[in-house]
Amino acid sequence: MRCADFQELYSDYRDGRLQDRARLTEVERHLRECPRCARQDLAVRRGVEVLRAGPGLEPSPAFRWALQRRLAFSRAGTDPGLAPGGLVASLLVAAAVGLVLIEGVTRLPQTQPAAERSPQVVANPGPPFVGFARADPAAALAPDTSADEDAALHVPAVAP
Repeated sequence: MRCADFQELYSDYRDGRLQDRARLTEVERHLRECPRCARQDLAVRRGVEVLRAGPGLEPSPAFRWALQRRLAFSRAGTDPGLAPGGLVASLLVAAAVGLVLIEGVTRLPQTQPAAERSPQVVANPGPPFVGFARADPAAALAPDTSADEDAALHVPAVAP
């Protein structure tokens, strides 16, 4: 017997509900041969003994009342956890989702036809001229003392 088979049968074995003698013998042999499964059986056995030896646990009156209420609703076929307000809210959310889906399906994207572009005529095709020249740093930092009206448009001399 493999440990997985033992795990599957262990609850019935522990509760004394394993009726098949051959399976019962296999489980007991596995417990003798497998230390891991034997440790599990020992831990469960000790836990059950502690629970049986301890004082009896009684549920509180509030717990009993809540349990009886849930059982009554269960027998009646209703669920006490679902309030009418929650049902209404759920229906409203479902309706909103439905409307959004319908709107998304019925309103297809409005694509406008691309405007036709006429070709651009170029007189001298080729790369644009780009010049790289160094400006005189002293002239760029020196204050402009000319009284020229176009002083704002004055560009310092550039060395080639």
